[in-house]
Amino acid sequence: QRARLVAAGVRCTARQFFEVGFFHADPHPGNLLVDGRGRLAYLDFGRMGRLDDDDRFALMSVVVNFANRDAAGLARDFREL
Repeated sequence: QRARLVAAGVRCTARQFFEVGFFHADPHPGNLLVDGRGRLAYLDFGRMGRLDDDDRFALMSVVVNFANRDAAGLARDFREL
């Protein structure tokens, strides 16, 4: 169940950052709950953040360059952020 919850958290975070642009900015264990059906739930929405399209695409580039082990691309991304 732990691996399934981690995967759900990664999917949820990626969706918040890359699709929605509105995200929970404080996702520590005290702000996450596993409900009675084994689903992950976020709590305490006091800290939220927004990403505009430019920032979302810049973060996507960081992930792609990281996955490709492209140090020059990462350096370029971080300069632009």
